[in-house]
Amino acid sequence: MSMEKRKHPTFKVPGYGAKGRSRLKDRWRKQRGKDNKMKIKRSGYGFMPNIGYRQPNSIRAMRQDGTYEVLVHNERELIDAATRKNVSIRFANALSVKKKAELQRIADEQRIEVVNRVKK
Repeated sequence: MSMEKRKHPTFKVPGYGAKGRSRLKDRWRKQRGKDNKMKIKRSGYGFMPNIGYRQPNSIRAMRQDGTYEVLVHNERELIDAATRKNVSIRFANALSVKKKAELQRIADEQRIEVVNRVKK
């Protein structure tokens, strides 16, 4: 079921390679100026995100291993996720380590893949 996701160019800050800009991190900021060359889509000024780079509906939320990720806060949500197929679970950040360990034990019994496992 796993399909390869389409690649897209890296979207960078305008003027990324300019002198004195090497301290900038790789990130995207929308162009605001009315005369900005990237905003008016001049050639050679880099790529801007647009709807054409979207993935097909069938694989949009899919992970690299071909499963869909479900966020789990409690045991009831874990059991609901177990009934679905092609699913891996991620424990919510607000859970305590003790609760995550308990839910992880249940997930192992149900043979559900856990994305952010608790280290023993």
